[in-house]
Amino acid sequence: MFLNAEAFFESFTQIRDVFITGRKGSGKTLLSFAMARYALDNKFVAGVFANIPHAMPKAASVANAFVIVDESWQFIDNRFSRGTYSFMGAWSRKTNSLWAFPSVYGVDLRVRNLQCERIADINLLPIRAWLYRWTNCWGDKGHFVLVRPEEYYGSYDTKAIPVDDGGAVDSLMSLVPDGAKLVQRGGGSRASRGTNGFESLPAVATLGDLRALQDRVAELERIVEQLREFVGGPEHIGERIAEGCTGVTPGV
Repeated sequence: MFLNAEAFFESFTQIRDVFITGRKGSGKTLLSFAMARYALDNKFVAGVFANIPHAMPKAASVANAFVIVDESWQFIDNRFSRGTYSFMGAWSRKTNSLWAFPSVYGVDLRVRNLQCERIADINLLPIRAWLYRWTNCWGDKGHFVLVRPEEYYGSYDTKAIPVDDGGAVDSLMSLVPDGAKLVQRGGGSRASRGTNGFESLPAVATLGDLRALQDRVAELERIVEQLREFVGGPEHIGERIAEGCTGVTPGV
């Protein structure tokens, strides 16, 4: 049961995706399934589409579904998704889908318009409650409480390790006429959503991304060489500082 969560869920149903962050073992996935139950009870969706086994009503498609992408950093890592984004969470209003991205690591900015994190575990026997804070891209923020989180134990396999997105992107693209054309234009690719996190690395970046990276590396190498010339080599750094050189800061 949720308390003081009206503003949070209003924001969620408008933005239609949420990034749930926090330390390992802080109940990120549990909150996802608690939210899914809330969405089912309020008839926002008809089923749950997830990339881990669960006991809630299952959706065959992301359409009209609450979609949970557990360990989502593996598939939309914010460090590498600029050139390989897979459209995860796209067209959520048109497909009437709600997306939850529980992840201990950062995910793509495109699915971080609403974020929440557990900040307290309140155990006042016989009642246990988890306190969360949330914020959205419009500057709204607040707190809500999940009462008796243990009621959601058994809703999903806590030991399951997701190795892919559960078919979420394939399902989404099947709803889009000529969706393959979007992939071919570089917005996303099968490699980008991959079967594990390693396939999201820059090895699948576009040629333009690689050239930009090479230019950046060359620029950094030039800067390093200029610094070396400036200080006259490592053995002369102390001398340069002693001379009052303002371009070198001790300890940096």
